[in-house]
Amino acid sequence: MKRLAWAVSGQGRALQAVLEATEAGLLPVSVVAVATDRPSPIAELAEARGVPCRLIPPGAGAYHPDLAALLRETGAEWLGLTFNRLLSEEVLGQMRGRVFNLHLSLLPMFPGFGALRRTLEQGMRMCGVTVHLVDATLDQGPILAQGCAPVARSDSRAALGRRLFETSLPLLLQVVRSIGAGELRFSPETGLDWPRADLPPPGPTPRFPLVDEDLLRFAERYCAALPAG
Repeated sequence: MKRLAWAVSGQGRALQAVLEATEAGLLPVSVVAVATDRPSPIAELAEARGVPCRLIPPGAGAYHPDLAALLRETGAEWLGLTFNRLLSEEVLGQMRGRVFNLHLSLLPMFPGFGALRRTLEQGMRMCGVTVHLVDATLDQGPILAQGCAPVARSDSRAALGRRLFETSLPLLLQVVRSIGAGELRFSPETGLDWPRADLPPPGPTPRFPLVDEDLLRFAERYCAALPAG
């Protein structure tokens, strides 16, 4: 079982799903720390489960020596991001490449901030999500998983964001499960090792790689229970 930390901008719905899936015995990880860059409802949800949550307001430049300290204090082995900040070299170096991020585009398309806005402005009819490892580049780290979703002409940012979240959640859960089980490994010396990503899913699928059926069912239930809007 791996020790997982998470950094959140926004409401933290992806991390909430990870916490609930962990409680349900679906993910072999222990969430040991949460960092937010602004007040977030995830703080109360995490602390109710005994997970320390630290509000670390951003300063000038990359984010943040206090995050590096939190990761050291809690012994985090991996760091997950649903986060709108560029991490400092200190944080990246400390984690030795074991940082993964959810990005709302099919990278390498629309790297950086504002991917959802750019998707709508460009009139895309299809878009997607990417879970990737984080390095010192701008969203160019090794890709772990991707999923596709349609774009309707009537879509608002909120509507498309909801569809992309529903597309991304099973992939994110599969990445976390594979990390916790020791099936997904990364080191700067040997690179990425994840046998699941070498096997295309059978038949047509909007997601790659294959997601376990129990995680698909959990993600569907979780997303169905989210409030509209």
